[in-house]
Amino acid sequence: MAAAAVFALVSVGGAGKDAWDKSVLGLTRADILRGVKSDDMFKAHFTGVENLQACCVYVATVSPDGAGTAGEVLLEEDMEVGDVKNRKETRKTTSGKTYVHLRIMLPAAHGGSGGGGGGLLGAALPASGGAAAGGGAGGSGGGGGSDAVEQLTGSVARLLLIPPPAARDELAPRVLDSDTRRWAVLRAAVRGDADAVAAAAMPDDVLATLREARGNAAAAVATPSAGEDLLKQCMNVWRALARLDENTHPYALPPPYATAALEAELRYVAFHLLALERGERPVGNNAIYTGPKGTGKTTLLQCVGAMAAVLLHHTLPVYWSYEVAWPGCTECGQEGTRYPPTAALLRCAVHTFRWRGGGGGGGGGGRDSIAERPLWLLDEFTELYESAAAGCGPAIMRELHCHCKLNRNVFALLAASRTQVEHYMHPEKVDRFTGYPNLNNTIFRCREVAPIRDGATLAAFAAARYPGRVPPRRPRTSGCHWWHWPQRC
Repeated sequence: MAAAAVFALVSVGGAGKDAWDKSVLGLTRADILRGVKSDDMFKAHFTGVENLQACCVYVATVSPDGAGTAGEVLLEEDMEVGDVKNRKETRKTTSGKTYVHLRIMLPAAHGGSGGGGGGLLGAALPASGGAAAGGGAGGSGGGGGSDAVEQLTGSVARLLLIPPPAARDELAPRVLDSDTRRWAVLRAAVRGDADAVAAAAMPDDVLATLREARGNAAAAVATPSAGEDLLKQCMNVWRALARLDENTHPYALPPPYATAALEAELRYVAFHLLALERGERPVGNNAIYTGPKGTGKTTLLQCVGAMAAVLLHHTLPVYWSYEVAWPGCTECGQEGTRYPPTAALLRCAVHTFRWRGGGGGGGGGGRDSIAERPLWLLDEFTELYESAAAGCGPAIMRELHCHCKLNRNVFALLAASRTQVEHYMHPEKVDRFTGYPNLNNTIFRCREVAPIRDGATLAAFAAARYPGRVPPRRPRTSGCHWWHWPQRC
């Protein structure tokens, strides 16, 4: 006996739900998008949407015990609606038909309105920040917004449709004061902006080294098969910034301790940065760095961000650690929150780099838009899986995963102070992680940052890292790695 047909209640681009009387359990994402777009009931919502690949389809789910809506599952490329476990289903008594709940997210340029017509950003941000964002972007009317906002591609703009957290910390919004902002000043200083040079307060010899490295990197980007050349310039930037006083200078990096593991990791990063800067990076092969606290994961993200800021022109480094609350940003009117949406981080990074002269391509669009080539550096991302983040964590991770899965010219490095991340990568195995995406090995791959456990290696590392200081007599199970020797070691 054939299974009973299950239909769908469909919401497109934030509009209300309408019944789509087509059996959907055997349909994939592509089937749904083609079918809904061609249906007279929904086709008006797709006006101006030329690339259906820029749309996402979500299936609503309930908790395993059926008590209430638990979240949504992103319908990935080869998945069918029937593959989604714990689907939310509604039976209409009048017709006797059963419906699942589908939400189709359009590129944000086509979705919603708000913020006084502040373009796609003002329209797509949560109500708490959307109005200020729209006005702050300087736009009026339906097509308003700053140059940087208008240059966001539809694929990047999908990140903007993230629901607000269930609760917000009482934080007064202020200017973004973060590593991303520091890197914007650093890039502008290396490019010769007088105000940025004064703000960065670099010694002349260090600034000269950084400018030479930037020039060499530009030549490498223009040269075929130049990954090794860019790697060399990455190390030159690191060594130059390591000459600064760690106790007083905000741009100081710890001196690198050359090991085969560090060289292999930086080579991986350099080759992907080269492809990203050229606009040639394919989808996938992003990294999740795992390991105990203190092994150097955060230091690696900091170093990569500084390298990208100094050496590259089009790449946009965006850093945040979800271990701390985000204070917000007065430039775009975004309120502070414990768990910032990646959309807010991206938007603030775009205007910070452009306003400080650190962005690529002036006011031009297309390949010159820095927003099209984000370098995500997200630390302690597993905080988004804690119970306190239940109101927003699944949405933030889904949008990040969707962004990395469906778009070229995106590079994401995530870090977690965990030795095991299997449950985070495959949340379908954990009931409390319902609604989080499956981080498959094609899109994200785990890369372990292991501690030093050999006494001789630790002594050699300590001698290079802290000349004159006596290292511990034996290494601990965590806390020491390629370049970082925390105080507790």
